[in-house]
Amino acid sequence: MLKLMLHLSGLKMLTIPLGILITLAAVYFSLKLPSGETFELDFEHLDKILHVFGYFFMTLTYFLNLRNFSHRYYPEVKAAIFAFTVSLTLEFLQMIPKFGRSFDFFDILANGLGITFAITFIYYFRRVNKFIV
Repeated sequence: MLKLMLHLSGLKMLTIPLGILITLAAVYFSLKLPSGETFELDFEHLDKILHVFGYFFMTLTYFLNLRNFSHRYYPEVKAAIFAFTVSLTLEFLQMIPKFGRSFDFFDILANGLGITFAITFIYYFRRVNKFIV
């Protein structure tokens, strides 16, 4: 049903710009100079939650793009590998002094958790609802 809705409404073509936008947002927020501004919330690891959600949606978007445009064999695995490659690349780029950032292994773990949640989500809906085929 969702596949039919995506096809009929033309939303299928929005997955490419959405994927580019999510990737550019990840690059920007990962490499921008720290401003010293913080959220006034009583939650210590809010950035890790943002990493999980960001890479969850990045992986889903990559999956939809790969599935929609000719990659019929294991698009979820390819999406996960691509998202994790982006994660590692950005984390290692943060070690360059010019960016004023530092490498954080827990960011990579949070990114991997978001990717894992996305793959689990995809498999769940493939098996139970059969509408992300």
